[in-house]
Amino acid sequence: MPSLYNVSKELVKAGVNIFVICKIRPGLKDYEEIDGIKVYRVSWRAPFIRGYGYHQCLKMKELSREIDFDLVHGHNAESLLYAAVKSFFAKKKPYVVTVHGTLEEREHVPFKLAPRISLAERSNVVQFLGGISFCCHVANGVIAVSKRTAETLANAFRIPRRKIFVVHNGVDIDRFYPKRSSPIKAELGIEENARLILYVGHYKPGKGLKYLLAAAPRILKSFPNTKFLLVGSPIKPPAFDYVCERILRELTLQLRITDAVYFLRGVPHHRLLELYAASDVFVLPSLSEGFPKVVLEAMACGKPVIATNVGGVPEVIISGQSGIIVGPRDSQKLADAIIQVFSDSQLADKMGVQGRRIVEKYFTWEVTAKETIKVYEKILDSAH
Repeated sequence: MPSLYNVSKELVKAGVNIFVICKIRPGLKDYEEIDGIKVYRVSWRAPFIRGYGYHQCLKMKELSREIDFDLVHGHNAESLLYAAVKSFFAKKKPYVVTVHGTLEEREHVPFKLAPRISLAERSNVVQFLGGISFCCHVANGVIAVSKRTAETLANAFRIPRRKIFVVHNGVDIDRFYPKRSSPIKAELGIEENARLILYVGHYKPGKGLKYLLAAAPRILKSFPNTKFLLVGSPIKPPAFDYVCERILRELTLQLRITDAVYFLRGVPHHRLLELYAASDVFVLPSLSEGFPKVVLEAMACGKPVIATNVGGVPEVIISGQSGIIVGPRDSQKLADAIIQVFSDSQLADKMGVQGRRIVEKYFTWEVTAKETIKVYEKILDSAH
């Protein structure tokens, strides 16, 4: 989880000792220190129970014999088993959980499109929501990544508002910055004067890509030399994501825009800067979001952003200044916004500059770490 690494790195700089327990991956060590973060990797396999949580608790017990932790910080339902243990043993350390998404971000799963996968998807959703609810009720404090997520936790999950703190995600402004040149067009065989619309994320229906594709014919009518770069997850996505990609490809055939749309998979994270640099506008047509980091990345790169009015998007984009916000499921307004940006280069440049300024002031990982430390201090004060 890049966000966990980035905020942990800034917490270490601020003088916090960070010990991370995470899942082991092929080729990685059981233990290593990265930028001052002590990383312990454990197996996710165990008989009959959720293996990762089991090994996570064993490792935590082992470390606690040597280290007197002040606080445990979990992310989403990954720390579910620890939360369960804490609920039975009141003397355990204070526990904070960060919620990166709720039902709102998981509700757009079209089971009818993939009946063989739907049962597993539905089971995952149920486990996810149940785990989130339990962790939040047991935790001493809950960090929500957006005001919208905080409202959902309070209203739908009945989490006491006094326990909820809003701490936005950040972006690495040294890694993502306004870069003037990029080899992307040459690598893809795209003409240098072509206009590029960039999307980065999963291909699942909740991302609203069918509405962006539906807007394409209108955009291409005004700007024929436009290309759409749809960049999928850099890590191996679930099988359902491939089903969604196939459906989107079929839609490009129906709309007769196949030559204008590029589906890119397996793009390593370090090459995202080149994609942002090559693009003229970044578009996120989601039906729901928590707090989308890709919007921050695009703004940090000085690109105008067009996104839908969902989740934490309105908390970062000032519509008309750093980007344009449109309603979800509205292909016409989406097309109008893109055409507006393409038609006014001064407006596009102004949005890019303003977006970079906003990110530098409010949405760096240093800011996220400072706000996280404030939460820690409040939780520890109330625990004593």
